[in-house]
Amino acid sequence: MSTLTSEAPVASAQSEPEPTAGRIQEQLWLLQAQQGDEEAFQALVNRFDRRLLYYLTRFTNNTDDALDAAQDVWVRVFRGSTKLRSPGQFRAWLYRIAHDSVVSHIRRQVREEEILERLPSEPDLATAQPDPMTEDPEQVHRALTPLLERWPGGAAAVNNRLCTVRTYQPLAEFPGSRKWTKA
Repeated sequence: MSTLTSEAPVASAQSEPEPTAGRIQEQLWLLQAQQGDEEAFQALVNRFDRRLLYYLTRFTNNTDDALDAAQDVWVRVFRGSTKLRSPGQFRAWLYRIAHDSVVSHIRRQVREEEILERLPSEPDLATAQPDPMTEDPEQVHRALTPLLERWPGGAAAVNNRLCTVRTYQPLAEFPGSRKWTKA
């Protein structure tokens, strides 16, 4: 004959799982970090840094970008740790910050790339050939001499004017120059 026995209630899927020793330690470190304990914060960094870097690298496909994003994440965690009221939610909070940070990082990169694409291309200074006119001082002197002779006061006046004027002024404002107008 079967009798009913009282058994311990079975935990439902909706109840929160018991925290493990590792999670309890994380919560303790967070509480200590919130009180200003730098060693506790460093322990959190040590615990999550590799996982966080892996997570960020999956978004960026670039270790350097992931490292930049990770640094931003840890700065934000450090500054905002006192705002987290439930230490048990640290992991979710950390990865939310990581997600937001890496998305912002990627958006910033896309904007920079768009801006660079719109800029006119610059010559590659490493492979560019020097301009022979500016490389040879004698040629520069010979080219400028006839022009400087036409200026009142000669080269000294132009040199003095260029050395003392700190703001942009059109050449038409130099003494003795003609004002150019549209015909």
